[in-house]
Amino acid sequence: MSELFPDIERTLAAGDMVEARRHAHTGAGSCATCGMMQAQNVMRRMERSIEAGQSDHTRELIHEARRVLAATRAAAAELVPGLK
Repeated sequence: MSELFPDIERTLAAGDMVEARRHAHTGAGSCATCGMMQAQNVMRRMERSIEAGQSDHTRELIHEARRVLAATRAAAAELVPGLK
């Protein structure tokens, strides 16, 4: 997942909203597949933000998604010793 954020940031900076939205959509699907519903929610909001051309809001959502995924990793690490 973490590799998607630089891709989204890069495509936003290049003005390629179609590709940025595709990356966000991929992230949302990956989160859903793994049962990470809070992260999926953020990624879906990011996808809609990109569609609306709200680059600043999208960048805020990238930070929110990173925080949510970090919290998810931390919670999983408590349940599964040795998990990074």
